[in-house]
Amino acid sequence: MLAFGHSAGSALFSQRLRVDGKEIAVDAPQWWLDDDELRVVLTDTQANERLAIVKAKRKGDAYDGTVVYQGRRHWIRCRES
Repeated sequence: MLAFGHSAGSALFSQRLRVDGKEIAVDAPQWWLDDDELRVVLTDTQANERLAIVKAKRKGDAYDGTVVYQGRRHWIRCRES
């Protein structure tokens, strides 16, 4: 789960990656969110290893796209809450 604000410079305030029921602590040193697109790079907490890349485009009330994790691409849907 990632949670963050829309204003410029607003920090991510909730960062965890859940894979197969296991939670992995992550950091998001690079991200972009606007009315059309969401992009996030997730790294380990020391920023030594890139863990996942999220790219999604707005479709109605959600963002549909992909996440690449361990070299495999998966479809995702992100919703604002």
